[in-house]
Amino acid sequence: MEKVKRFWKNDREFNIDSDYFQLEDSICLLFEQRPPLTDRLSLKVIWAFLRIFHAFQYLCFTVQLVRCFGKSPMNVEEVTSIGNLIFVLTVAILRGFSLAYHRDAMLELKQYVNSKSCRRTDPEAFALRKSKYLKVNRYVAWFHIITTMNTFSWACTTGLQEDVFKIPYLIDGLSDTTKEKLNFCYAMLLITWNYTSWYSPTQFLSLLSILHTELIIIVGQFEDVLEKVIAKYAFDCTALNEMSSECRNPFWIDLDNEFKNALVHHMTFVR
Repeated sequence: MEKVKRFWKNDREFNIDSDYFQLEDSICLLFEQRPPLTDRLSLKVIWAFLRIFHAFQYLCFTVQLVRCFGKSPMNVEEVTSIGNLIFVLTVAILRGFSLAYHRDAMLELKQYVNSKSCRRTDPEAFALRKSKYLKVNRYVAWFHIITTMNTFSWACTTGLQEDVFKIPYLIDGLSDTTKEKLNFCYAMLLITWNYTSWYSPTQFLSLLSILHTELIIIVGQFEDVLEKVIAKYAFDCTALNEMSSECRNPFWIDLDNEFKNALVHHMTFVR
């Protein structure tokens, strides 16, 4: 409970070193298509267990689809339902594999965003980052709560009532009580499919949104370059031509350095 409280507190408070992705990485830890980045054996075992049973469940859906096609007359509603479900899960798997293939690039992007290297001490940039941090966490939390409730409702109704979403063949010889228990556990796997289907959009959309904020901060650095240097020297820049070279040169050097610094941040962002 103490860990949950500490996690909840950290997730609701922002500082310059806060991890934008702490919440969604915790949610998605067990549902990526590659083994989780952790040394904890228990998490790796759970991940392997879910992968095996998801593959089994997917095979069962495929068998049910073939059975639906083989019926005479064919039940179009059942074929459509199981076909749509297989299509959604296939898209989710391919999307997950794409993110898994580019995991190193994603981790590098996350590290760049979490570094908050541009205008770290600027109050306006801090306010923008804080706003985005809270917005992303609210979005991830509410999105997964709502979709989990929706999936739980579907699993406990249609997933249990319709034969097309039950285990085919393997449990036909068992007692009704045992069948009900197995089918219930089988239906509950649909809830974990919810995370498998949606962890990649939450990660990718969150990252794009945070990168947009970083771009705004970088552009703001270019806009403030001249004003920052002028404030340092406290003179009217329109009078530069009338000043001696000894007075002008330090100003132009500082302005050039500030511009180069802003350009470095911009080039790092683009790269």
